[in-house]
Amino acid sequence: MRSATVRLSVMSDKTRHLVAGCTVPDESTLDAFWQAARDANPDRTLPDDYQVRWIGGDESSTSAILAHIRSGDKTGTVSVPWVIERNGQHKPAVGDAIILINFDGSPAVLVQIIAIDDVPYGQITEEHTGLDGPRVRAVDIWKPIHVRYFDMLLAPYGLVTDDETPISFEKFELVYAP
Repeated sequence: MRSATVRLSVMSDKTRHLVAGCTVPDESTLDAFWQAARDANPDRTLPDDYQVRWIGGDESSTSAILAHIRSGDKTGTVSVPWVIERNGQHKPAVGDAIILINFDGSPAVLVQIIAIDDVPYGQITEEHTGLDGPRVRAVDIWKPIHVRYFDMLLAPYGLVTDDETPISFEKFELVYAP
């Protein structure tokens, strides 16, 4: 449901880690979006390249989450380092630029990571979950939603979420939302 990822072997390097279910984006469309975002932000320091993520679990949740990002109600996302490591993905870092795509694969917004807080699942507080959308900020709501999702991502590796599972909270700034 969030932006953690699963490897899909038929995709290129930029898109091969998207969660199964979304439409694979067209790379020329992504590149054009990236260039438009860079042109619209000439004074912003952006990396030379971008990542691509799908955020949400289906068309409806993706649209709702992207609306929260555009309005400033959602200021971050989470990832599961164990999944990133096992997929050989780039470990998220401050400064990374991420194109978040719509359910149909079209680019929606560009965000840039400004802070990362790594915490074991059992130590997650509302300070962490406060970066999420308004309906899921309370820990008692956030955890059940996310543990199901994390368990889905971890299942191929014979893992489940427990209090020691590392979680990365990635705070971001909205850079471009045409």
